[in-house]
Amino acid sequence: MTTVTVPWSKLLQQPNQVTAELATNDAVRLARRGAEDLILTTAGRDRAQSDDADLLTRTFAALVKRDEAARGLLLTLPEIFPWVRFLPEDAVREFLVEFVETARACAEIQRFTALHQVIVEWKHTAEIHSDPELHAQLSQSFEPDPDLPPVTPAEETA
Repeated sequence: MTTVTVPWSKLLQQPNQVTAELATNDAVRLARRGAEDLILTTAGRDRAQSDDADLLTRTFAALVKRDEAARGLLLTLPEIFPWVRFLPEDAVREFLVEFVETARACAEIQRFTALHQVIVEWKHTAEIHSDPELHAQLSQSFEPDPDLPPVTPAEETA
């Protein structure tokens, strides 16, 4: 993907010239001072990227359903996410399924924030498994203090 960067002020001063860059570039990055840059692209390119993401996630979802392909994906996960080496084997499978299913759902609505959250949460789980002392502490059963009053359902949601 080729992207040209122009200052935000140029878009304001010469909008036709900036949008003309889309004829030879996939996108125009609008650099802004004191704020995150913006990306300008055509609706067709944006739709094509969404369609590509959807196709890719459908492919992975189909692969996970096939034993041999799922095995291959499981073997490649440590190359993509090195931290999965700290997860128990059954947790790695669970991560793969959740990752693929969430990616599929995200592609459907064209928003990938939830997929990022799945990765972050599983990485934190791997961090816990990588520290035997921490894992042992967090794996202990929790006994409430008998001197404290019980928590009612209304208090749990507060």
